[in-house]
Amino acid sequence: MILLAIAMSTLLWGDLTNLYIWVVLGVTLGFGAIGWVDDYRKVVEKNPRGLPARWKYFWQSVVGIGAAVLLYLTASTPVETSLLVPMLKEVALPLGLFYIVLTT
Repeated sequence: MILLAIAMSTLLWGDLTNLYIWVVLGVTLGFGAIGWVDDYRKVVEKNPRGLPARWKYFWQSVVGIGAAVLLYLTASTPVETSLLVPMLKEVALPLGLFYIVLTT
């Protein structure tokens, strides 16, 4: 119910032209789906283990890598894939493909 409320309120009042809104909503619903499968196996199938940890980590990694690759491929400026160092005004470290690893 919480995920439904988040999705509905985002779709009703969010700025749907902003890619970051869609990425956050997709990751939230993806992680929610993984949690739902885990709960379903525990409650309905009476399996006390639920979804095994290795599969949870696998699917969470798939969702995270998917979001990171999407953000990397849609970056329009180099600053979007750089690491900005706090306290140092002009320091921005370009990450290249390491951006995907760090974002995941």
